[in-house]
Amino acid sequence: MAPKKRTRVEAHKIEEAVNEVLQKGISVRSAAKAFNVSKSHLHRLIVKAKSSKCTSFVYEPNIGNKKIFTVDQECSLAEYLKTSAKMCHGLTTKQVRELAYQYAVRLNLSIPSSWEKNNTASQDWLKGFLKRHDSLSVRKPENTSLARTTSFNRHNVQNFFNYLEKCYLKHNFPPNMIYNLDETGCTTVTNAPKIVAQAGVKRVGQISSTERGALVTMLGFANAAGGSIPPVFIFPRVHFKEHMLENGPTGALGLANVSGWITEDCFLKALKHFVHFVKPSADSPALIVLDNHKTHITINVVLYARTNNIIILTFPPHCSHRLQPLDVTVFGPFKARYRASMNDWMTSNPGKTVTIYNVAQFAKDAFFAAFNMNNISSGFKNTGIWPINKNIFSDEDFLPAFVTDRPQNLKTPTDLSEDSDKSSSNEEELPQRSFNVINPELDSNKRIVSPSILSQPQAGPSTFNDSQPETSIINEIRPGSFTLNDPQPGTSTIKDTRPGSSNSAYLLITPEVVRPYPKALPRKSTGKQRKAKTTIITETPEKERLLLENMMDILKKKTPKSEKQNLKHVKQIFKNNLADQESIKTKRNEKAKKKKMNITKNVTVSQKKKKAARKIASSSSSNSSDASSNIDTGSDSINDILENEKDAPRLRKRTITKNKTGDDDQCNVCKKTYLESTEDWYQCKICTKWAHETCGIKGTFNYFCSLCH
Repeated sequence: MAPKKRTRVEAHKIEEAVNEVLQKGISVRSAAKAFNVSKSHLHRLIVKAKSSKCTSFVYEPNIGNKKIFTVDQECSLAEYLKTSAKMCHGLTTKQVRELAYQYAVRLNLSIPSSWEKNNTASQDWLKGFLKRHDSLSVRKPENTSLARTTSFNRHNVQNFFNYLEKCYLKHNFPPNMIYNLDETGCTTVTNAPKIVAQAGVKRVGQISSTERGALVTMLGFANAAGGSIPPVFIFPRVHFKEHMLENGPTGALGLANVSGWITEDCFLKALKHFVHFVKPSADSPALIVLDNHKTHITINVVLYARTNNIIILTFPPHCSHRLQPLDVTVFGPFKARYRASMNDWMTSNPGKTVTIYNVAQFAKDAFFAAFNMNNISSGFKNTGIWPINKNIFSDEDFLPAFVTDRPQNLKTPTDLSEDSDKSSSNEEELPQRSFNVINPELDSNKRIVSPSILSQPQAGPSTFNDSQPETSIINEIRPGSFTLNDPQPGTSTIKDTRPGSSNSAYLLITPEVVRPYPKALPRKSTGKQRKAKTTIITETPEKERLLLENMMDILKKKTPKSEKQNLKHVKQIFKNNLADQESIKTKRNEKAKKKKMNITKNVTVSQKKKKAARKIASSSSSNSSDASSNIDTGSDSINDILENEKDAPRLRKRTITKNKTGDDDQCNVCKKTYLESTEDWYQCKICTKWAHETCGIKGTFNYFCSLCH
């Protein structure tokens, strides 16, 4: 007889059966018969529902193999692994297994005995976990320097875009005058491309010239319109020869340096090469965005750029991998095509080695293939340079900087009021987020959990307060005790079913509670070395700073070692001179601004005078008695005509000569000459002409001639 085949009962029927027993009080047998559910299974579910003290029962069947974590817990673990990888602090397979074990212990889950014995999850669980989550896989990461992850933060990037926007508004650059230039290395030995070979063979080789190759530096130029100019090659030789550029790109410039690296002199010659092709002018200046390598930021480069109408804007340090168009979309295809061209030459010329004289030939094919309009314009667009897009980078792009995003120290209200104008810094004065992450070394009693790092603010000074919706402080969980703060909005909660617990709900424990996201300790700044930053180096303040550094370098070379300690005083003198120049310029600017305001004020005053004159002329007969009384009292005959002026009436000094004749030599009222009278003359506030004191009305602050009054 064939075994009886069981049918799976739908989840909603089981939930209805449990609710019927709990809410309406019918018997378990009647509910099991009505909904066609196993009586014993229904009884177990009712006991579980009563112990959880929930108002509505939700059925979650554990079908298949026995699972240790629920679906939500595994999803939380998967999201934690993704976020850690985006922060460049990903976990290895061994660390994932250890985290899974610690997470299960913290949740008080039933785990296999092998987990407890080895203090780690099994390999089978990890395989099943990766199989259930297709978005996860074991990857080989790319080495990323700490300087890059630290410097590429929202504060530095926003500073760069602010300077870029300032340049656009001031000069209104067209896209064909916005250039990016950068160097890349072309070696005589490169990684071989992929080839077709026998499957299963352990060693597959490909011919190369030598063990180690020579370096030739190529300097590329590209503009936001998708165009480019011929590159510059720097060969590792003392003197450049024309045959080094044989079969190279048309119009390319060849230079020589012993090391093959770019120097200040080479870069200055490259700028002249740039001016020859671009031809910037006062009406059409050029903007160059480049990295802040020391050969790019020299006083000679700045002076030449200012003379030839070139504005130079530097990237923040260690951010060119995301902000430089050539690095983002051009140099990758260039290197791939360069390797392919070299491999083709090696296979076509067996027995020959590649020298530096072949580099220009390989670079020619790669240059025309990679420096095309599509690649270049995509690079400027993806970096947000043209068209300008300050929000091109999302919060995920700045996640690696979260690790070194230094938290502010807790301060008293007095300290906060004193330091309200000061902002905390990280590398480039990086603003801090408004939360900290668990660090057992800093505080063993409290932990700060941020369920969603991406939802945290990215800029602005931070203080610890209770208004952050995504941040919660959790007391350390110890066996036998469960003291938790009240949940905050945006944080998942679950019911607390333990007997004797005072809280009706507590925060859902996430993998971040078990293994906090990495967080660096506050850094002690020595202050000895000047930190590089994004700036417009062709502006006057930056030019004067470079001039000071250049002077100090010259003095250091010419000063004996015994007298080098006196250079500090010389440097201070230079700094004071620069400060004096700045103060003089500031005073000049303030004086010009005040003069401009006075001109505007005089125009407004003259308009008021005309209006008052028209008003007075219409009512002169009715105000004659008031005028005579004003003379007796010494007050103004026209009230409030110049409320802002507190000067006495202008008295004319007797410096006029007998030979001078003109309108001002005669009284505006009685037409008598100035030399014939012995009275004082005053200037009318309305018509600005001169008259005797008795030919008008003189008040405390104003004087009006009889014609105007």
